[in-house]
Amino acid sequence: MIRRAALAALGLAACATAPQPPGEGNRLIRGLVPDGGFGARLATDGERLWIAAPFAGIVYAAAGGPVAEGAAGSFTGAGLAWTAEGLAVGAPVPGTVTVDGQIELSEAGVGGILAVGPGGWVASTPTGWVAADGTRGELGRRPDALLFDGTTVRAGAAFGPIATWSGTTPTPRASEIDEAGATLLLCDTDGDGTTEVLVGAPGSGEVRTDGVVIASGSGRFGAALACGTAPGMLYIGAPAAGELHAGALYVVDHRGPPTPLLVGAARDELGTAVAVAAGWVYAGAPGPAAATGYVRGVPEP
Repeated sequence: MIRRAALAALGLAACATAPQPPGEGNRLIRGLVPDGGFGARLATDGERLWIAAPFAGIVYAAAGGPVAEGAAGSFTGAGLAWTAEGLAVGAPVPGTVTVDGQIELSEAGVGGILAVGPGGWVASTPTGWVAADGTRGELGRRPDALLFDGTTVRAGAAFGPIATWSGTTPTPRASEIDEAGATLLLCDTDGDGTTEVLVGAPGSGEVRTDGVVIASGSGRFGAALACGTAPGMLYIGAPAAGELHAGALYVVDHRGPPTPLLVGAARDELGTAVAVAAGWVYAGAPGPAAATGYVRGVPEP
């Protein structure tokens, strides 16, 4: 019922109809394709928002229709990120990375996870990662998260003996069940003007930096992370929070206690993905297999 694993289920045929866009005072954007995973991935350039329905193989602009569509089972949108050159979209079956619709790389299994930095994009491969300039890292497995600061590629793995890599230097997992490395983010969480590498550990409901827990909660807290516009603000998704995986979105202000901003209904899985655009924070709620999914937004505090 709950789709936690990396995108490994069957997708549906693409649908060319646009989701319901946000109108005046409305920040509820609904998908239309059942079992599409609408809201499982979000990307922003700081102003505009893009929403992936990777099980259906479609990427939508929040204010319009589809901007990328793949064949059924392509998982188009499994990787999604904004780059200086345009929207980067990963489709791991058969394996492409496109930027504004132009193929940048074609290789079996590439593109399940994307990250961007000053040097361009980085995409996951079945055994590690590859960057836009051809640089590679071999990790022995597909990462669950990638982070690129322009000089160093960091990778995370939710399961296995290694939680994170900095380049190819591994950091062993502290707990067998913490799922540390499921998410990675570069963010200023204490408002001092410097950024830290954050590691989400939704198995234990923690967000850490340098091994120190800076926020904790329940319901797979830490499964999605996004920096706020103001220094010190961090938004955290907990897609299994509440009754029957309703899900929730939290804000942490200067490493203070988490405060809920949005909560879902039963089985919504709200907080699967989180993004900040134009002063609003958005949370994806792909829901169970029969659901069409939605994205809900709320103004930043």
